[in-house]
Amino acid sequence: MQRVGILRSVGRSPGLCPLLSLAGLGLPVLAAAQATTSTDPSASTEQRLERLEQHQQELERQLQQKDAEIQELKKQQAKAQPGGAPPAAASELPGSAPTAPAQPQGAVAVAAQDQTAPLQPSAAAPAAAKQWGTYTDSIGFKVANTDRGDMNVAIYSYVRYLNQLASDSTYTYQSTGQTINVDRRQEIQILKVQIKFLGWLFDPKFRYFLYAWSSNASQGQGAQVVLAGNLSYAFNKSFTLAGGITSLPGVRSTEGNFPFWLNVDNRLLSDEFMRPSYTSGVWAKGEPAPGWRYQVMLGNNLSTLGVSSAQLDPKLSTVSSELIWMPTTHEFGPGFGDFENHEEVATRLGVHYTHSTEDKQSQPNWDGFENTQIRL
Repeated sequence: MQRVGILRSVGRSPGLCPLLSLAGLGLPVLAAAQATTSTDPSASTEQRLERLEQHQQELERQLQQKDAEIQELKKQQAKAQPGGAPPAAASELPGSAPTAPAQPQGAVAVAAQDQTAPLQPSAAAPAAAKQWGTYTDSIGFKVANTDRGDMNVAIYSYVRYLNQLASDSTYTYQSTGQTINVDRRQEIQILKVQIKFLGWLFDPKFRYFLYAWSSNASQGQGAQVVLAGNLSYAFNKSFTLAGGITSLPGVRSTEGNFPFWLNVDNRLLSDEFMRPSYTSGVWAKGEPAPGWRYQVMLGNNLSTLGVSSAQLDPKLSTVSSELIWMPTTHEFGPGFGDFENHEEVATRLGVHYTHSTEDKQSQPNWDGFENTQIRL
């Protein structure tokens, strides 16, 4: 009865039951040894000591055997648990049923009695949600990082509500007096969706920048969805060679600073009038000295949007370049606009040059006179 009481008091801890049960089996042996030595008064002292020593050796042998059985049980339970977790791990998870470990034969009845005892709430704290990856502004979430390359994913989008119903329904040109109707609109659009994949492959100097871009307000047009990007190899800080699709560096807003603008597609009127657009080609760029930056690009044409390769003329005559000097701070912030907070005066001087002798290339849906990237 004393053995049962001891085991019931700790029966709620499954990991201790086999140990106490097996250790309890040795108590009759010790009791028998004590009874033998105390109930035989005719035996000499040497005989009693010899018997006691024999019983002690037998007890040690039994304890070693039980200890081996316990270790074997632990191994079997560890194999039975998912991922080789220790047997007690399942009972510590919130909301999981306690799992009783395998019991030796001598403790089956005791363990059965223990199951009738009320379960106590687990004191273990809920496991924290597993997290992985990192996030960097403008680069996005890192989803892969290996010795053969890495990958970052960035998502850019917004929902726009447009309401022009309060504007006039007609407009009159002051120069000619001509009156035209105004197409007033009211709509909801997830206007732009851009998903970027960027990182390096095989060598940290070999970089990729691939993206999917859409303008859902232009559904049905040829360039409404764009899959594009470029590959580059950075030999050093002064020289990077690249190829693919990018913006011709002909004005301030096409130097590669998108999307670091004050608003979406926010360009100055003079900048918009003279700018080239995106095209395929090869280019070199770098920072040859502190505060100096350059880029030179050889492209297919002034704008590749909506233009297939069959429409291109058979010559490469589009060249665009920039040379930037920032003498005081050697930087002017990443964006297009003066929203950086500089402690000292930041100066920036730049010159751009673009030359192209391309033929007229028809754009989809409209063949009008102004349907060309050439403004001058």
